Amino acid sequence: MDITLGHASALQCWRTLRRLHPVSSRFIEDALPQPQPRLSFRSKPADLTLLRRTYDIKGKLHAVVSDDKLRHRHMNVMMHSWPDAVNAGDFVEVEPGVRLASPSICFMQLCRNLSLVDCVLLAYELCSRYVVDDAGNLREVPPLMSIAAARRTIESSTLQVKKTRALRALELAHENSRSPMETKLAVKLGMPARFGGFGLSGFK
Repeated sequence: MDITLGHASALQCWRTLRRLHPVSSRFIEDALPQPQPRLSFRSKPADLTLLRRTYDIKGKLHAVVSDDKLRHRHMNVMMHSWPDAVNAGDFVEVEPGVRLASPSICFMQLCRNLSLVDCVLLAYELCSRYVVDDAGNLREVPPLMSIAAARRTIESSTLQVKKTRALRALELAHENSRSPMETKLAVKLGMPARFGGFGLSGFK
């Protein structure tokens, strides 16, 4: 199997990994430069079934390939091309033959189809220090993403994405939230009035 997941599928994988085997943004962002493979898609139906079960992936699989020529039809798989250069840390190998778009790239990809409020909530989630486990308990975990890394990713990309919305969401988000209630309060305080917030700035 050789597969690279992005968009909603990568986000679901990061959420599952975070509950089971927490990894930190520092591990992802400060990874030593490694040769990055050409992003292709090669798998058997049984491989995809196991992948879905292991990482609790719902809906269509969102796969990433290096260019349009590598895209092809595959049942229940949506393929996206990645015309940018593949830099160290852009796609993280989580097991042999399986790579995930980094949280920063995942954020950039998803912002294309999210409202500003949902972009802010996603930024808070990826930059937070908590996770709610399967039993409903709150546990402290390292953040998956830093705002600085996400900003660098978005600003350097040549992809036709809604950069203004994504960058604005990063301006409104804060790192290191430690609970869902803290996130909800911070979003309420910081969002502009036209989005139902108080438009306050300067708090952390």
